[in-house]
Amino acid sequence: MTGHAATRGVISPPNPSMGSGSVPKKYVTRACDACKKRKSKCDGLEPCARCTKSRIECAYRTLYNRGSWRHLRRKLPVQPSSTAATTADLTLPAEGNLTLSHPAEPTVEGVEESTENENAVISAGDASVHNFLHKVSEHLTLIGQALPRTLLRWEEEILNTVGDRSTFVFPPRDTAREYLNCYFEHANVTYRYLLRTETFAILDRVYDDDEAVFEHPATIAILLFAMGVGCIWLASRHSRPLTKQKLKSNHLLQAGQTWLDKTLGKFPPTLDMIKATVLKCQLECAASRHNSAWMTLGMAVRLGQIIGIEREVASTGPSEQFSRKGVFWAMYMLDRYLSVSLGRPMALRDEDITIACPTDLDPETITLLGPQETKVWLGVVAHARLTRIIGYTITRLYPASKHLSDDARDQAVTELERDLQEWENQTPSFFLPPEQEPLAGSQHDFYAIPWIFQRQQKTITAAYHFTCILMYRGDLLREFLHHEPGTPAPSQPSSARIRHCVNHAMAIARIAANIADDSTYNGVYWTTSHFVFCAISVLLVYLALYHAAEDRGAIEEMVEKAMKGHRKLDSSYNFRTQRLLEAGPPLPP
Repeated sequence: MTGHAATRGVISPPNPSMGSGSVPKKYVTRACDACKKRKSKCDGLEPCARCTKSRIECAYRTLYNRGSWRHLRRKLPVQPSSTAATTADLTLPAEGNLTLSHPAEPTVEGVEESTENENAVISAGDASVHNFLHKVSEHLTLIGQALPRTLLRWEEEILNTVGDRSTFVFPPRDTAREYLNCYFEHANVTYRYLLRTETFAILDRVYDDDEAVFEHPATIAILLFAMGVGCIWLASRHSRPLTKQKLKSNHLLQAGQTWLDKTLGKFPPTLDMIKATVLKCQLECAASRHNSAWMTLGMAVRLGQIIGIEREVASTGPSEQFSRKGVFWAMYMLDRYLSVSLGRPMALRDEDITIACPTDLDPETITLLGPQETKVWLGVVAHARLTRIIGYTITRLYPASKHLSDDARDQAVTELERDLQEWENQTPSFFLPPEQEPLAGSQHDFYAIPWIFQRQQKTITAAYHFTCILMYRGDLLREFLHHEPGTPAPSQPSSARIRHCVNHAMAIARIAANIADDSTYNGVYWTTSHFVFCAISVLLVYLALYHAAEDRGAIEEMVEKAMKGHRKLDSSYNFRTQRLLEAGPPLPP
């Protein structure tokens, strides 16, 4: 019996009742691909008897997820020292340097899961990092290595229902104003669809016991959800305990839902109903309730489509026009981010959209917004246009209906590069990432920039690097999957696009390294958490493929620093996938 067969066939202990010449029964824990497809009996050898007799290829390439893990780990022959490193596994400890070890043997016994169930959430058209890593994991399984079983799944945090929603009491007025200030100045820097003066006026009417304002449930829901978003983000702004602020924001979420429920059945839906629903989605994202947020956003999109919110309407006043444009593009950005992070279809189609996202506002809108909010709108436009490219990337590079050839993928990336270049030409230089790190201090050392613009700059810069990773990641994956185990590993990337992907991943890793020492970052930065996780994943795969990369030492050092920053985002949905990064894919020295 060969080494491969030993991992698939298990000989049972001799039965005392059997004669001495009896052959012990053999239990086969895995069939070859051909026998599995035909549903034929297989002896577990390589090649098996049936394939040998039929003169067909006998292979065990299909990802196997059934039976005891002790018998699934494939034992490879010992490699010479020059290639033995391909079977090593990278372990990234919480502290200290990168260390190499052989894959630990799982201890889970009697796992029973079908391949169909395991792959149910991994499908064509999935642009998420989980699908990217699933493909990496499949390849590693074929060469006798594996990523942790918990890698490809994550659970969202479920906020427990606290108290009776009907007994909600508004917080003190000063606290409520603090929440709204945080909402406008810190939490919501590129999702702008509420007017500050109108929102604070509603707040004053509520606290002055103006009975008329309570006749509009959607208006009260908007106020409560906006306060909830500001409440949970206040932990970041003032370095407060996130758990405490999350609990308070949950009370506001429940109260807001109570008022929003009172609008059910109203047809056609009002713009305030849509704004309240989008605010609820934002609050759920900040609270790491991403499945709930995805469903809430779907409701907001459907309500908006009833009134044609995706279409340009010229007959509205400046206030309604600003709200329509702002809430639509907020929905659009949330739709793209939730789609790419969850690996699910987008709800809004670009071909249905006619509403503009202009940088030049009309004089009436400028008067309505004021000078600072008018400048803030430039960042909104830059971010919205960038997320359009993210949507194009999902559609062109990760189609569900067909498999892209290498030539078609290369052509699609070229088109996306032109789109990104056009975005750079139309975007103020303030929002563009610098070509290189400043040698002597930051521009902020020489003149004061309002915090809201600093937040916009950081948000858009990180989104830019993530967009580039999404565009170029396929080239790295293609080269990784095409590398045959046991053959000499390439020393450098064969494509300039792989180098671009790594450079942008390093840029996000630097952002994460700075997060480690920044007390204002925590789990509410859910998109940042996703960006960082994607970047670290790309860097680990790059190191696993290119053994002799010239920048290996610098990348390893940056990965360690980035992981420390990522741990600060432990309230995000990537908390459980942090285990993957700490276990890491196989990585040669």
